[in-house]
Amino acid sequence: MRTLLLRSLMLYNTVVPVSSATTIVSVIHLQATSSVSQVAGDASPPTTANVKPSLKNIISSAQSTPSASVAIRATGTPPEPKIKDLKLPDDGGSFGNVVIYNWCPHNVYFVSVGAHYLGGSRNPDAGWGTPDDAIYHEIASHGYHTEPYRASGGCAYTGTPPYCPDEDKLAGQAISIKIAKTNDTADQEITQLEYALYQNPATSDKFKRLYYDVSLLDCGKPDVAVTDFDATEAMHGKKLEMCPGYAGGVSVTFSGDEKGENCPPIYCDGKSKCFMIYTFDRTRPQESSFTCEKEYKGDLRLDLCAAEGDAK
Repeated sequence: MRTLLLRSLMLYNTVVPVSSATTIVSVIHLQATSSVSQVAGDASPPTTANVKPSLKNIISSAQSTPSASVAIRATGTPPEPKIKDLKLPDDGGSFGNVVIYNWCPHNVYFVSVGAHYLGGSRNPDAGWGTPDDAIYHEIASHGYHTEPYRASGGCAYTGTPPYCPDEDKLAGQAISIKIAKTNDTADQEITQLEYALYQNPATSDKFKRLYYDVSLLDCGKPDVAVTDFDATEAMHGKKLEMCPGYAGGVSVTFSGDEKGENCPPIYCDGKSKCFMIYTFDRTRPQESSFTCEKEYKGDLRLDLCAAEGDAK
């Protein structure tokens, strides 16, 4: 299901100091419209040539496992609470993991921002970040990284990002995995995987729903404002050059939903413009944010330079 989630409902995307490092905090608040499908009659993308006709190649790629080249956090291990006797500890790990495969010929580095335990209340003066947001992870070429899902804080959203004391998180804060070619905080050419595992109090959901998207909005930026539909080939070429993991294709698949019946997969071939991800438009008809139709348990897998993985 396509949704109006994450990018169009992002209220905060602010650079804040975190200890001695600087990173970006994405606080995304999901409203009742978040789980509503696009209205029939919305304009369709002009081409789907860059979408594979079936999941066969994506699924077969998922059977290829590169060697682990970095220390991997134990699968499903939840983060340790920073407050004693926390009433509602993070249960994201019981749903599954985010797994990132780097098929590129170079290493990539990323920070996993948002929905960490805060260790106490937050406000605009104190800032929204935590030191966890600034921890860089390295994935070597043909290596991978896995980390448990982190669930978003579920207390009611009241207009300013409220603190959820029972969860030690901000309400509705989503996760942004920001991928770069270096671990230099000044490197702002980033590809992002954004997701939220969230039981939205503004909807009738009785479970934590998984929302997700891929964004190239913060890499290879054009000098003028353009849309996905009128961006030139040269502008797209800059995305291919500057956005980590995009050249050669990027895909999102789900281990617990190989047929894509619950959670729509994402695939871009890394050659032609792709309308399944945020490339130039921050919002448009046929949103590039997706959600699982029902509760999902299983891994979300992101493949960078995916065509190289397909060849394995």
